[in-house]
Amino acid sequence: MLHEYWHATQEPDLQERSVIEEAANSPIRLENQEEKDANNFSAEVILMGKTKILLNECFTKTQGKISYMKNSVIEVAERNKVDVGVLANTMAYELSKEGYNWWGAANNFQNKSEDPCQIAKEILKERITISNELENIDKELLLEFIN
Repeated sequence: MLHEYWHATQEPDLQERSVIEEAANSPIRLENQEEKDANNFSAEVILMGKTKILLNECFTKTQGKISYMKNSVIEVAERNKVDVGVLANTMAYELSKEGYNWWGAANNFQNKSEDPCQIAKEILKERITISNELENIDKELLLEFIN
């Protein structure tokens, strides 16, 4: 949801925006700068601005061996109190840029019993500051969405 929010903020004057989504691991999507920026934005928000630090920690723990990555992601996520599924997806995205397909492993870390929209709303509620400078209609829409 944060990924899509980033897209929406890039052209706020548009009433509608057409998008043809490629698969997450599609070369077209991986090479598109707008997609890269949206992925980076959402990871930074969810991982509290520590994306690079967390990924580097995972890579360091594996000593260059992708086969050690699952344990590394678990340990780093637990130690830093971040969602292991989010860190796993972020790692899969990073590894895909290097030609590795780690999406299957990342998928195994996803909590399928929770509603991702509700999780996104909870994270947004914790971290958002609603400015008094917003137009009333914008403020009302935002409050309606997060409540």
